[in-house]
Amino acid sequence: MTSVVNTTPAPETCPDCDGERQVLTAQVVGRGLRRRTVEQYAACLTCDGTGHTPNGGATS
Repeated sequence: MTSVVNTTPAPETCPDCDGERQVLTAQVVGRGLRRRTVEQYAACLTCDGTGHTPNGGATS
């Protein structure tokens, strides 16, 4: 009996979100002593939220 091995390479993870599909964003609000930084997560725009390298890692 012959075993079959799937040789399809795993897709590379996105370099910006490391495969997490979202990135931490920060925005500074206010001025002077009342200034503060608001952090939140947003969908990664590089990979469109898939977590994989865009275009299969191909460069054009």
